[in-house]
Amino acid sequence: MTAETSLSLPDSRSISQHSRGGSGSGRRGVDGRDVSNRICSNNEPTFDELIDPKDLNLNEIARDCFIIPVHLVNRFLPLGLPQTGRASMSVVEVDDPQLIILLHFMTPFMAIQPIFESPLARPASLQGSMASQLLIDLLRDRPGAHGMLLVSIEQDVDYPYINYGVANRQQTNGEEWQQTARLASLERFEPQNLRYFSDHLVDVYEEAATIARPPLQPACRRPLSNKTGYIVCVYKVFDGDDGEKFERNWLYWTGARILYQCVPRCVGLRRITLHKSVSAGDKLYTLMCECSSFMDHLQEAAYIAPALRARLCGYWSIYRVADVY
Repeated sequence: MTAETSLSLPDSRSISQHSRGGSGSGRRGVDGRDVSNRICSNNEPTFDELIDPKDLNLNEIARDCFIIPVHLVNRFLPLGLPQTGRASMSVVEVDDPQLIILLHFMTPFMAIQPIFESPLARPASLQGSMASQLLIDLLRDRPGAHGMLLVSIEQDVDYPYINYGVANRQQTNGEEWQQTARLASLERFEPQNLRYFSDHLVDVYEEAATIARPPLQPACRRPLSNKTGYIVCVYKVFDGDDGEKFERNWLYWTGARILYQCVPRCVGLRRITLHKSVSAGDKLYTLMCECSSFMDHLQEAAYIAPALRARLCGYWSIYRVADVY
């Protein structure tokens, strides 16, 4: 969907929005009649009222965009968008990239017997090399799969390493991939063999909503260079508390609005993506803010830290790319 308004930014940058086809849908008709007859019941415009008759495509979009899968529009189209019908919004239908995301969060290595720990031991380096090899094993033999290992540039964080994997949903079963990752992590990080232990949080996600900056790359999540950095925020919600009103306010409680407003231009904001876990039970939401020039402007980027810490909500840290596959 393309909007002529913004997220109330100080510099008055415009945001455009577009939605892409939902799971298994390929391309849908631009009128969206097979999706929903209303976006919300509070006198908000229908899909038909939001459609701009002119023909648009991704190559013509030069402004920042919301990307929301069609089957999640009712839940993640942000509240507070203008309700002036055709003049404010248009819809661009694009092919669903059919992506499934695997995120593996690892707590720091802790020695089983600290009293016998050598002063020359480097558990963080050992953990990083093992995490890298684990990710390679999980991506191997999966067509089109790619990923990266993220390492926090801060000290004393809850999750110093994150494995991020992307696979094709039509060729990879999410539940099987998650189970494989859990079993592989238990085997590879066996405490009795390593003399270290750590906790592992493994889950599969779908991209629920994205704020993307052109040029758009529908199916690739690889960083542009080794200068790319990420701000990662993680939230856990009890089963049943992930209601529609809660999710339609995701710009606020995730901090996405703060990030979009406050990240300096020199840092090169490229994408802010909200991921929602698809497994049963309690839900995990992971917000990833990708910046293409983060490592060249760490001092400027660090100004966002106080704003995020002041929210006292969820876990967050700043990461750099350690390996790409």
